[in-house]
Amino acid sequence: MTLSTGCSSSLVGLHEACAAIQAGDCSSALVAGTNLILTPTMTTNMSDNMVLAPDGICKTFDAAADGYGRGEAINAIYIKSLKSALRDSDPIRAVIRSTATNCDGRTPSITTPGSATQKSLIQKAYEIARISKITDTPFFECHGTGTTVGDTAEVSVVAELFGDHQTFIGSVSNQEPH
Repeated sequence: MTLSTGCSSSLVGLHEACAAIQAGDCSSALVAGTNLILTPTMTTNMSDNMVLAPDGICKTFDAAADGYGRGEAINAIYIKSLKSALRDSDPIRAVIRSTATNCDGRTPSITTPGSATQKSLIQKAYEIARISKITDTPFFECHGTGTTVGDTAEVSVVAELFGDHQTFIGSVSNQEPH
């Protein structure tokens, strides 16, 4: 199955794979995500819409955030139920407690995040995982667009959900080229 949901494609694919395993539609899944820059068309379009940082460096959560830098990658993970992994003595690198997806379609543009919708999604994922106290998981991995509107919306929601509790946030998007 190929999914194209913008920045969330790989996570929506993971959500669908987890749902299929839970429903018994399959016993395991290979979930992959790619970003390949094969033609200049998308880069030109993103540049015209001021989504890309002029210097090509994503400055997530930084006052100097001015867009993100494009990169190429192909990543894949193999997943199966915890019960099956334990039975098969597989090495377990992580346990996915829940997944959730949503989209409200009510933002000014497809690239503009909706804070209320993000908050609702986070709460839904924690509810599905049966984690009643969000502060029990003090590390939060963010999307980290490197844009003022995106980072502000995301960090505001995390701050609202965690309140006065110490919280660490990160984003794989905030990786500078070496």
